[in-house]
Amino acid sequence: MDIAVCDDNLSDREIIRQQLSIYFSDRFIEYNIDSYENGVNLIYSIEDGEYYDIIFLDMYMDKLNGIQVAEKLRNMNYKGKIIFLTATSKYAPGERTSWETMTRSAPFITKVPPAVMSGKSPMNTVWDLISPVSP
Repeated sequence: MDIAVCDDNLSDREIIRQQLSIYFSDRFIEYNIDSYENGVNLIYSIEDGEYYDIIFLDMYMDKLNGIQVAEKLRNMNYKGKIIFLTATSKYAPGERTSWETMTRSAPFITKVPPAVMSGKSPMNTVWDLISPVSP
């Protein structure tokens, strides 16, 4: 499984990478994780032929925000999964916004402690979202 993590905060990128690595390693799932500090570099990589089964996108980044990156990816005919990451409650799960149709109702995973997510760990939530992609 090829995964991209796109977040302008180095600490958040590393935490996400670490959580994904632990999760997939524990389940003996082969994976590759590439990191991007901005959406522009991610888009360039995909234009150059890189493919990701799943892209984790931070909502708030410099240059292009996560919504703008997702829109560009969908316009490039990217068919993989997009999971948005955010530390704000503005785009928390359950909120409906007009751009969801544009992003094909991409799910959100919030950067919150596991206990806040109804007793379910963030990685279990991610697994529920991406399991159809796994081999």
